[in-house]
Amino acid sequence: MKQIPDIPLSEQIRSEANLWAIVLTDDPDNDLLKQDFAAWYAASPLHAQAWRETLHTWSLTGQTTPAFAHVSLPAKSRKPLKKIHRSRVLAKSLPIALAAAACAGLWLGFPAIQTAAMADHRTAVGQNSRIVLSDGSVVTLGGHSAIVVHYSAERRNVTLLAGEALFDVRHDPRRPFQVKAGILQARDIGTRFDIRMDSTQIRVDVQDGRVGVSRQMEPSLPETRLGPGDELALDLQTGKISCTIVDPDRIGAWRDGTLVVENDTSDHVIATLRRYYPGFILTPFPERKLHRIGGLYNLHDIPSALRAVLMPAGGTVHRLGTHFMIVVPTSAHDLLN
Repeated sequence: MKQIPDIPLSEQIRSEANLWAIVLTDDPDNDLLKQDFAAWYAASPLHAQAWRETLHTWSLTGQTTPAFAHVSLPAKSRKPLKKIHRSRVLAKSLPIALAAAACAGLWLGFPAIQTAAMADHRTAVGQNSRIVLSDGSVVTLGGHSAIVVHYSAERRNVTLLAGEALFDVRHDPRRPFQVKAGILQARDIGTRFDIRMDSTQIRVDVQDGRVGVSRQMEPSLPETRLGPGDELALDLQTGKISCTIVDPDRIGAWRDGTLVVENDTSDHVIATLRRYYPGFILTPFPERKLHRIGGLYNLHDIPSALRAVLMPAGGTVHRLGTHFMIVVPTSAHDLLN
């Protein structure tokens, strides 16, 4: 039998599938909810296709345990309901739930799948991993991070695909060690250094030794030399590079479950907390103001850490079931009432 190709799906259908993933994860044994889901699933072949894609995407990202994946569908589902019951199960506000579903769809999109397919080494959410490379250099990956290793007789190249990694490099002048992270390239000159990358920033922190940092594809720009305690941050939106001084002893403290923040923006800190939370931290409100913060945050208690991050700005955390937290600025509090 010839297989029927998949049809391009609308964003509405994708969001509905993600929303069902949310409610079924939080209440997988609810029989009424299963019936409503079965009615939605049977209403259109596009719904079934969207559900298959949702299951496949969630399984690749490893973002949270897909408890809903094993929901059994009745042989004969009843007619689709005019109004399904997901709103009463999820939260007080359906607009918030829909915003969460839309954000989840973006978070579970193509980049995460591509990273999983390309990586030589990667970690799940909340997992750190120590990797010894063939030359004796050690890479410690933070939560939800990934690297590709390209070693040859002449060079040692590592690409950070996502997240954060601490490099303890065994120096070899005959085989340069370079790390690529987005548009930045860090060249080891015998050192221990940390690189973090999210959607808005790439940051390099040097704990020991020296590192030369340059921009890929721009050889005319001079290399920036960093020593112990130096931090370089590249803003991916403006292209601006800033340098500051940090405590070398606190670099890589995340390996022991402590996130050390010194004058960073709340969004950058939230991006790090996402990699340690076995669920989703959503920021659906574009009017949210960014604040610079500092402190020590416990990576073993992400809800408390997130509340501490938001406290200076007066924001709050809204829990949506057991797997989702939504960052709510003061200006959006009324949406939850």
